[in-house]
Amino acid sequence: MKITNTKFIDFNLASEDARIENFYIDFILSSLIAAPIATYFYIETDSILYLIAIFYSCRWLYYMIFEMICGRTPGKFETRSIVVDAKKQRPHFLRLAIRNWIRFYSVLSAVSDDEIALHDKLSKTFVIQDKSLKKINFKKIVFLLFLVTKALFWAAMLNFKNSTSILYISMLVVTLIAVVYTVNLLISKKKNNQ
Repeated sequence: MKITNTKFIDFNLASEDARIENFYIDFILSSLIAAPIATYFYIETDSILYLIAIFYSCRWLYYMIFEMICGRTPGKFETRSIVVDAKKQRPHFLRLAIRNWIRFYSVLSAVSDDEIALHDKLSKTFVIQDKSLKKINFKKIVFLLFLVTKALFWAAMLNFKNSTSILYISMLVVTLIAVVYTVNLLISKKKNNQ
């Protein structure tokens, strides 16, 4: 996604860096909420399809609740960006429902030349930057959650004999994403200090 603010001149679209930061924060937080719930239901049902359905449903609810109530997720609080419709108003429920289901399939939006992601295009929504919005620093919270998750992950791994279990794999994926986010934070902090 290449944000040039030339295609949608009336909107101050959130930058690529802001969108990436939104993704990292929201992916980690929503996964930390969804993974234990989905894992519980997996243990009860022993169904991988049920696990996947619960995991993505919980993440969808995370985005829906935050965007319906606040117009933005914790990642967007960090970057002072907000989801709006073409009239720069808070999108209605159906638009947000479409946006948040499609987001899980629009992974390739990041490499697109379009200024908005596929889930924004199909739901007719925009993520705009608004410096007048209150900023809440979620980086510290996410970093703390990363440390707690990492400690819990390794504590759980000491008790697992089967390293191919779904809990092991899901915790490993969440830990790896959190590590990538933490490294990205450190790199961006160094760039800003120079």
